[in-house]
Amino acid sequence: MFDLFLAQVLILILLFSSGIRVLFIKNPRVDAFAVIPVFAFLISLLLIPIWGITVQNLVIIVLSALFFLTNVRALFRVSSNLIVDNYTLAFIIANFIELLLLIATIAFVVLSSPVRCKLKDFGTQKEKVYLTGTLAAGIRKGNFFEGDAFSGILYIYKPLQEISATEKPAASAESSNSTASASGTANAASIASAPVSTAPSVPVIQEPAQENTSERPIIVFAGTSVGTVEQYEPYILFLSKNGFTVCAADLYTRDMHIYEGASNRRFARRIRTLYNYVQDKTEFEATKKKELLLSRQKYERLTELVLDLFGESQTVYYITDGVSFDTINAVIEAFPKNAVGFYSLNRIPEYKTQGFGFIQQTDILLAKYFSMKRDSSFFIPRYVANKTKDDILLLLAKIQKQKQAEEKQNAENQTENDQEKGVQ
Repeated sequence: MFDLFLAQVLILILLFSSGIRVLFIKNPRVDAFAVIPVFAFLISLLLIPIWGITVQNLVIIVLSALFFLTNVRALFRVSSNLIVDNYTLAFIIANFIELLLLIATIAFVVLSSPVRCKLKDFGTQKEKVYLTGTLAAGIRKGNFFEGDAFSGILYIYKPLQEISATEKPAASAESSNSTASASGTANAASIASAPVSTAPSVPVIQEPAQENTSERPIIVFAGTSVGTVEQYEPYILFLSKNGFTVCAADLYTRDMHIYEGASNRRFARRIRTLYNYVQDKTEFEATKKKELLLSRQKYERLTELVLDLFGESQTVYYITDGVSFDTINAVIEAFPKNAVGFYSLNRIPEYKTQGFGFIQQTDILLAKYFSMKRDSSFFIPRYVANKTKDDILLLLAKIQKQKQAEEKQNAENQTENDQEKGVQ
């Protein structure tokens, strides 16, 4: 999201450099600055296919178009190499009005800018993988123009710091999200054979490998139409900082019929859903029901993709926001050898923007609609990430304890068998 803000700032700087030229015409010259609004307008249009429709993008496009139209006549002068020694009064007045609008837009964009998340501050490497396929037939790694067009993006967050799976969870996690943990322990027996390190938890800085080398499960998350991966990135980065590899994806397969027409495309889906939330709650609830029905397929397809990328023996752990327990438990039952549990963000009362992501860092305009302020301290995503980490570590500890109990029982059984054979 911060990359979008930088692109918006670039466009505003271009427009400003063109708008102030009327103040500096002292000598006759070719008005070359008249071409700048053309580039600014073209760049503003590119914001939509790259980052999608946002209120800020729409405002900048309209402003860029206004600058472009008022400079059309100047463009003809430049193309003919005509010398300019003065500007008309009408152009000067229009230019000053545009400058006032530009200053207001700059203030709007800056005040609604997202909090910057530097990957190096979190010790994380981020990889973007384009996907192709459908929910019905499966999805796989592809490219932007391959197969069933553009089907989604998988973001892989890999920690640069390897942390031992034996790290102790916080005591407060014992009572947090017990239902989610129970779903994981139900599958403990199926993964009891997974090795668990007994080495001391000494951090070792290293470049992340393609394989997940630690005993920790890979965390899988699926974004929604209103809460894409970008809205959850601060939380995901804290999970990665705690030593977890996170695979988070936004899917836009052609068989996900959330909306009809252009509204179902990547660039328009979120703004359409947000509009429904503000203006048409009935339509918004209908959209949520459609997405809930697709949730199981989304998580199953993502699990298959993760196992294809990291190995069939890889364990996975799910993060959900707005997905029912029955749905995610059905996913876990579909992968009994790999799925160890899930964590539902809906169970955390401090997380007030359920289903929308961590908008106090990623979408300040929406946060203000919720009467929330921009938070550069990352308090909520850090808090939720720590809760999630503690829940996973408790689950891994239970699996390790059960494994040790089974090994002890097997050893006792073997001893009894040996004694019986000796008596015979």
